[in-house]
Amino acid sequence: MLGMNRVPLALIAIFALTTLSSWCMAVDIIQTSDGKTLKGEIIRETSRTIVFRYVDPDLGFETTIVIPKSTITKTERNVADEDLNTPANVPVADEPSSSSDPASATNEPSAQEADVDKTQRATTVYVVPMIGQIGTDVSSRVYEEIIEDINEHAPDLLVFKLDSHDEKDEFNKEPIDAIEGDLTILMDRGEGSLWNTDGIREMRTLFDQEISDDIRQVLWVHDAHGDSGVLAMAWPEMYMHPDATLGGMSSYVVRSRQAAGDAHVAAKWGDASYHNIRGIMNYGGHQNPTVDKLISALCKPEYLLSVSFRGRMPMWQNNLRGEVPLDKSDEMGLTLPALYCDDFSLSNGTAAEIEDLAVLLGERNYVLVEGIAIDVQKRHTLGWRKAYKDFLEQIQMYRQWLGRGGMSNLTKAEKSLVRAIGLLRRWPEVGIRTRATVTDLELRLDEIKRMKKRGGKGGRGGSGGGGGGGLAR
Repeated sequence: MLGMNRVPLALIAIFALTTLSSWCMAVDIIQTSDGKTLKGEIIRETSRTIVFRYVDPDLGFETTIVIPKSTITKTERNVADEDLNTPANVPVADEPSSSSDPASATNEPSAQEADVDKTQRATTVYVVPMIGQIGTDVSSRVYEEIIEDINEHAPDLLVFKLDSHDEKDEFNKEPIDAIEGDLTILMDRGEGSLWNTDGIREMRTLFDQEISDDIRQVLWVHDAHGDSGVLAMAWPEMYMHPDATLGGMSSYVVRSRQAAGDAHVAAKWGDASYHNIRGIMNYGGHQNPTVDKLISALCKPEYLLSVSFRGRMPMWQNNLRGEVPLDKSDEMGLTLPALYCDDFSLSNGTAAEIEDLAVLLGERNYVLVEGIAIDVQKRHTLGWRKAYKDFLEQIQMYRQWLGRGGMSNLTKAEKSLVRAIGLLRRWPEVGIRTRATVTDLELRLDEIKRMKKRGGKGGRGGSGGGGGGGLAR
């Protein structure tokens, strides 16, 4: 009776082993556009990518990669593979030897082993956001803390994600004098280029000098319209999102010309502004011998642009006689979509997702570093924008109380001004946006104190300005 019970159990065990063996030999197969056939397991699938685990036949170890679906020509699931998991595919360890190699004696990896370890390790990628208005949301002050974290993590690859367009988001297209200007204008939530070129140069130099030379830096442009376009052109290795644009840089030259008193001065100021931003773009290391013609069309509205090709190299012309006319207007600067930037080698390629960018960079096996960059920039953006709103409210209250006169109202105006000065000290971005300075506000604070000593008399009433004009000295 006992023997009869053992037979079914044995059969069950044999069946289980056979089933398990068959399951182990089933694989997923992916064929890519570059002719490769990968055998392994599909871990996860999205609308754009497939996460795939397989044994790399060249390296002999298991790895996980992210494959964009745009590069996949065929996918097969649960295909039987007789060669998988056979002894021939299992690496055999070498027999111990009595080698006198010092590395062996000290248990330290040899140079060959170190190379293998480096090859097996996934590329570490650190993404740094540069989102919002250049000079306020995106400024050197934000990235000093982030750079410390970058150098501490020491990633293999650093990706700066730039998304800045001067006709989008929340703030005005022109800096507004919050003290003397019309505060109703400040309710316009348009976003404008501040053209703080010293700040842009400082930021680009910061990335160039304070980040280790061992870390590869690339810029991934999601939008660069306005002063952010100058920052984009200052990167030697620049990629773009398919929906991105590059342009809007002529507003700086136009603004400088408009600020001049006459045509002769306007020409000089315009040229000075052009050479100022052209100097920042030199960080990009543009090697094309005709690139100045392209940059002229981007930065000066009167320049036309067309392009011809010498082999694969685009040759830019400030006329319409080239093979492809690009800028037929002499009234506004050139803006280029990502597709054109890719076709004319202005960018290194086009990538919609980080996975696509990794493929362009030759990094199929990578891992994203969980650094502080995203949180730091988000916290900074929320903080300074709240301070900006509070600052405008305090300035409005200051002007309101000052205009009413009387000791009690002067005290209220004084308190509002003190709060505004505190916000300006804590958040320099508020001053950059409004052109207000601590020195100017402190002069107005002194004016209020003198008025209080005179019993609330003096000053210019509701204007709230003039740096103490109308007061006895």
